[in-house]
Amino acid sequence: MLNCPVGSMLKRDSMWSVRSMDENDCCTTAAAAEGVAIVGVRSAGWADGSEAVFLANGVDFHSGPSRGLTVVTVRPNGTLTDSATFDTMKSGSDALAAYIIGIENGTMVLIGARDEASANLTDTAKAAIKTCGATMIDGSTLSM
Repeated sequence: MLNCPVGSMLKRDSMWSVRSMDENDCCTTAAAAEGVAIVGVRSAGWADGSEAVFLANGVDFHSGPSRGLTVVTVRPNGTLTDSATFDTMKSGSDALAAYIIGIENGTMVLIGARDEASANLTDTAKAAIKTCGATMIDGSTLSM
């Protein structure tokens, strides 16, 4: 799996279609205001590595511990505030929705899927995820 070098990030417009391991094809320069981290999530299903890894300024700072969706809140400088993992392959959707609804407005939220996360993801959970800025949660691909 490709990791972009420090100071760069995956190209948003092609992150779901590029099948290259060349950082020139996949990465672009990222710039942030002083004191603000460049954050991201590397997320993979079972056959693709089964991981949910959270990064700030190119450095891994948290990993989703198990199957499902891991929600991480971070400070502007990229340090971890809180995290929780919900097994949405089983029955974790209600708890996920409640957790997200309880996050204070304006908080930076990252969500990563590890292994399988969509089998029992309810409409209520999807609606909660949308409040974090997700735009493709209703499609066949989970995208934050």
